[in-house]
Amino acid sequence: MSAGQDERKERAFEFDLFVSTGWVDRFDQLVSEHVELPDEGRLLSINCGTGDNVLALAAKLKAGEVVGTDADAERLAIARAKAIVAKAEKYEFVEADPRHLDFADGTFAGVLLDATFESPADLSGLTAEALRVAAPGAPVVVTITGGGSFDEFYSLLWEALHDVGIADSVWPRIEPIVLARPKAPEAVEILRAAGLRYAKPHVSKEEWRFESPRELLDSPLAAMLFIDASFAEIPESDRGAVSESLERILEREIGGKYFPVSAKALAVAGKKA
Repeated sequence: MSAGQDERKERAFEFDLFVSTGWVDRFDQLVSEHVELPDEGRLLSINCGTGDNVLALAAKLKAGEVVGTDADAERLAIARAKAIVAKAEKYEFVEADPRHLDFADGTFAGVLLDATFESPADLSGLTAEALRVAAPGAPVVVTITGGGSFDEFYSLLWEALHDVGIADSVWPRIEPIVLARPKAPEAVEILRAAGLRYAKPHVSKEEWRFESPRELLDSPLAAMLFIDASFAEIPESDRGAVSESLERILEREIGGKYFPVSAKALAVAGKKA
């Protein structure tokens, strides 16, 4: 096995342990509380990760199947292993690019699109593709990381950049990442323009509590959601100093308690015309 394949496997296991259970399941809960999906027919879950939602939906189906797609083959390998252990039925996992799904038009009785890790710039195109494969009148649900997410972290990051003396040069590169996430009204308009009819947003505020600076800075979930993208914009020669400053600031903010980081979980539900 190559070093690259080992790394991909490790990332997939981290996703299953820390992201699927600490992030994806919160959006799944939001959908289950507010959206009624068909209990018969063929359903599609786009960007299904390691498959928990696919197996949960399949267990509720009276007839049909749930197809889960993901672009990461290693995540799907974990999903298939889970299905075997659970002796699951009425499911299929397919490796696929969410932008170019290899399904015919109007194939599915319901479609779920997890866009929480996708670039906001791709939201319209991803939604249009999800709608393409949905049957007329089928429910389509898009989950999104909403605007205002992780602001607690970004505030401290700006302070750390200021302490190191690079805020003026670096923050203009990070700020577009912060501002790109759409708030609920903007997300609804984007999805309506992409063709989603009767779009209705459902929003919840989710919070994670970190009891030490290292717990936050070493968190695979935090890395995937906001740390890695932010630090990629910091010159490599300054990253160590910024990390040290951020750790000191976090220690101050925690003050023997915890540091909260919150996200706006957004599920927009509608139908294909």
